[in-house]
Amino acid sequence: MTDKRLFNLFLTVIILTAFAVPVILPETSHCAQSEVKIGVLANRGKEAAIKTWSKTASYLTGKIPQHRFTIVPLDFNEIDPAVSRKRVDFVVANPEFYVDLEAKYGVSRIATLKNRMRSGSYKVFGGVILCRADRSDIRLLRDLKGKEFMAVKEESLGGWTMAWRELKAQGIDPHRDFAELSYGGRHDSVVYAVRDRKVDAGTIRTDILERMADEGRIDLADFRILNRQTIENFPFALSTRLYPEWPFAKVRHTPDELGQDVAIALLNMGEENPAARAVGIDGWTIPLDYQPVHELMKELRLGVYKDYGQITLATAIRKYWRWLASALIFLLLMTLTTLYVIRLNRILRQSRLDLERSRHGLEIKVRERTAELMNSERRLADIIDFLPDATFAIDLEGRIILWNRTAEEFTGAKAAEMLGKGNQEYSLPFFGSRRAALIDLVLNPSAEIESLYPYVKKEGGLVIGECYAQSSKHDEAYILGIAAPLYDCEGRITGAIESIRDITERKEMERLKDEMISAVSHEMRTPLTAMLGYSEFLLENEVAPEQRQAYLQILFKETERLSELIGNFLDLQRLRSRRTPFTSQTLAITPLLDETAALFGTVSQRHRLTVDCPVGLPRVRGDGKDLRQAFNNLVSNAIKYSPNGGEIYLGAHREDDGVIIMVRDEGIGIPQKAQEKIFERFYRVDNSDRRAIGGTGLGLTLVREIVTAHGGRIWVESEPGRGSTFFVSLPVA
Repeated sequence: MTDKRLFNLFLTVIILTAFAVPVILPETSHCAQSEVKIGVLANRGKEAAIKTWSKTASYLTGKIPQHRFTIVPLDFNEIDPAVSRKRVDFVVANPEFYVDLEAKYGVSRIATLKNRMRSGSYKVFGGVILCRADRSDIRLLRDLKGKEFMAVKEESLGGWTMAWRELKAQGIDPHRDFAELSYGGRHDSVVYAVRDRKVDAGTIRTDILERMADEGRIDLADFRILNRQTIENFPFALSTRLYPEWPFAKVRHTPDELGQDVAIALLNMGEENPAARAVGIDGWTIPLDYQPVHELMKELRLGVYKDYGQITLATAIRKYWRWLASALIFLLLMTLTTLYVIRLNRILRQSRLDLERSRHGLEIKVRERTAELMNSERRLADIIDFLPDATFAIDLEGRIILWNRTAEEFTGAKAAEMLGKGNQEYSLPFFGSRRAALIDLVLNPSAEIESLYPYVKKEGGLVIGECYAQSSKHDEAYILGIAAPLYDCEGRITGAIESIRDITERKEMERLKDEMISAVSHEMRTPLTAMLGYSEFLLENEVAPEQRQAYLQILFKETERLSELIGNFLDLQRLRSRRTPFTSQTLAITPLLDETAALFGTVSQRHRLTVDCPVGLPRVRGDGKDLRQAFNNLVSNAIKYSPNGGEIYLGAHREDDGVIIMVRDEGIGIPQKAQEKIFERFYRVDNSDRRAIGGTGLGLTLVREIVTAHGGRIWVESEPGRGSTFFVSLPVA
């Protein structure tokens, strides 16, 4: 073979290789699988999570071969950052975590698991609150006050949060009313702790008791179910409302097409599939409504709802600027969304022009754009529905184009009934009549409309106003409204929007504060005037020693009265604001009454103090310092309003589930018409006998606040000229 032929052969091989490589490499690249990560809440440990869910990943890889699915176990502290930093594409967690991730990062559910239980599969579950069957002292939820209670974990929905909601509904604060709240870590640990008397009661998720009984580990007869609920077709012991099972959710950045493929694969997983058996489920179903979990977290202020519903005066003042910022952000979102929709419409018009070139391609694009538009509108509707204020909007013809969920709750009028209506129909649910509102003031500025509002303020394009209205909570609510115009992309006004917030409680607090300041100022003026007058007289005049002594005695009494007034006022404010922690302990009544009798026994020689309490009187729960002050005030009044002396009787006896304490005197008595008013601030009976006796008018008010704070009540029985008897009822500890 010649050199020329060898050269030609070599050149041919090079050319064929150059053409072959690009053809082979894309094929190789096309066959490579992309990794899809499934984050799983490892509530029983990471190794257990991998072992339980690995077959699900293998199942999905087999159904969707162009992707390789892997399990990423996440503990309670890792799941939030994993989703926020896009480290996983799908997530499987309990409903409480899912709702938090949904609200914070836009995670969306694509399927709900069907839990495998002994009598079938169930898509919902609940909580069980239990105690030993032989505990005769625990039959109702309210009997758990003062008891030791165990839950599974603080983050467990079925093993704690569900039960917490039911306890709260019965007026029980677990962190205050339980003697001890502990966590067992596992459901069966809680059951054993209750059975072995290590705790008084506990809570677990449904079906745990039945499974343990089937396995022979416990006897169901040993336990009593508290707050038992009976729901058709749900065969397990139940103490709470039912909630949807764990969801399989898609993270926002994951493509919709992949989410659809995964959802179809999960729905086709049979109950006998190895993946389902490894997890202990009967497969998956279409995603359930997780609104009950949202409501639970709102009520308990968990996760994203931590600050939900707080409307105290201090919070409102502190967060007012943020509220304005939120309103501006909302307007910005509305403008951006409008521009986005306009952009989509332009793309759609362009697509229609392309119909002549490619009908098939246009149909595909229309479907894609329509899906994007529907998702955008759905996201916008969700954002508006999650706003905490009643929000509605109108177009230029005055027709209602938006009515969010909070507006429905505020007024009772449903969006389906309101949308499309005009002629100021939006005013009827708020004011009971058709009338102009702030939203009209935005579109048609008018002094007549402004006159309907006691307070109106304009800031740029915003109009802020306050007035009285009606709501589902208050027959006469005081509302704060903010209205603003809506613009299109060219800056033209297309309508207006208004948000309304009920600030009735804030206004009532301001009124009570002003009333209290006015009353205290008035009551202080009398002793201060006397002190100033006598002091000035003593400074400017020569006074005989005996007269000086009398004036100084008056100054001392007025100073003492002023000190008592200030002290009672501060104690009253302390009790109402709860700035000083409430110290709760079991107390015996007899020693408290003995101390009071000993304290006042030497005050007057004309009075005889008698204490009469039976042996074995039950103890009460409360703050010894506060109760001692209440009894001291009652005995002090009894002595003060018995100027002629006589017996002061202090007694107590048991009645039903409470202890009744009595303080009886033989004094001047109280008129019938004044008996219901004497516990009001600064109220004093208007007669000559009582005007001669000093007092601040706060003593009995303070006693009532102390008794009420202890869950008791106070009343009086009296007849003018024959003395008075004050009764205090306190619950048994």
